[in-house]
Amino acid sequence: MAMYFIPVNYKDTIAEISKYFLNKNAISENNAIEITPIQWSSMGFHGYPVEKITKRYPFIVEKDGKYWFNEEELNIYYRKQKRKLTYFILIMILIGVLGITLPFLFA
Repeated sequence: MAMYFIPVNYKDTIAEISKYFLNKNAISENNAIEITPIQWSSMGFHGYPVEKITKRYPFIVEKDGKYWFNEEELNIYYRKQKRKLTYFILIMILIGVLGITLPFLFA
């Protein structure tokens, strides 16, 4: 069983990822860079399997062992995260309303 560190605060992790790629000017396929495990650790992925990083963070694009940061994918990622949070809040409000009103209906 493999153990690895999963970053908890995704916004801090995204900030570290974007800072790293911007410092290396790896924001397009033409400027793609190779990344060692130590460099992944500097971004907050301590022992995290590299193949799972691009699945979890689709704005890190990999091709032929080289990586770059895709800003358009980051915008899509943030929109999806915002949508998920909105749905979660709405469901919690619905559960709260049902939890308050149902006992009065069946009393």
